[in-house]
Amino acid sequence: METAPSNISSTTTVQIDRLERAYTNGKFYKAIIIFLLIIIIAVSFFVYSLLTKSPLVPTEISSLLYEAVICKNCDLEEEVEDTNTLLKNSDWAFYQFPTYGFSVEIPDNYSFLPGFESEEYRYVWSIRNYSSEEDPEYSVFPNLKEIISVSYFPINTPNLYSEIDAVKGSTVHISFYENIDKLTIEEIESQFFKEINDQAQGGQFEITNYTKEFKLYQGKDAFTYTYDSVMFPNKGTILLTDEYIVQINKTFLFSEGEQLEMVNKVINGMRFK
Repeated sequence: METAPSNISSTTTVQIDRLERAYTNGKFYKAIIIFLLIIIIAVSFFVYSLLTKSPLVPTEISSLLYEAVICKNCDLEEEVEDTNTLLKNSDWAFYQFPTYGFSVEIPDNYSFLPGFESEEYRYVWSIRNYSSEEDPEYSVFPNLKEIISVSYFPINTPNLYSEIDAVKGSTVHISFYENIDKLTIEEIESQFFKEINDQAQGGQFEITNYTKEFKLYQGKDAFTYTYDSVMFPNKGTILLTDEYIVQINKTFLFSEGEQLEMVNKVINGMRFK
């Protein structure tokens, strides 16, 4: 009969030990759960920052990880992107160049000028890309990568320099130069002005009436320019993307009336990322 208190005491001690261990284990598991939640939230935030190119993540790190881990097949994905969601104008043809973040839409219609209704004078839209080796004379900066030309010409394509104004056609050259030296838009304008004057002196003619205007173009630093030279008044826009200096040369726009309105609509619909 005298051993009962000892048994009760032992039982009580065991129960207390169990409760203490359960409480300790509970705190341990709770700490693990909280730790895992913190890790999950941190990783989710980091991935979200990469996907959205957040300034909270250093550019060098985000670019490296984005290209190496997340965006191995970005170019492929962009190439097969549903163009129906990108088109601003239904029934137009959509072209995109993911390397440069550039896209353009062109109509699929054609027309004739009054008095020139033969097939050879059927005006059609076309797009062509040139390598830097094919047309080096267009270069006004170093590191020219590619030129994309959007044209509205007769099927019997005229000579660009001697006939384009006579047949009232238009062509726009979009040139992409790699901005290796990370020049600012002001430095780019200064270099552009020097280059066109150097080219003029080499051809023994003079650049006159040069004007410039700095502005934002689709949210990017840019400037428009005009100047007179030996043949046609020159005009265009030069803008700065993350990697490229882009020149939109609008010197060869000779369309009139409704055709000119359509040409300007195509130019205004060009998009640069």
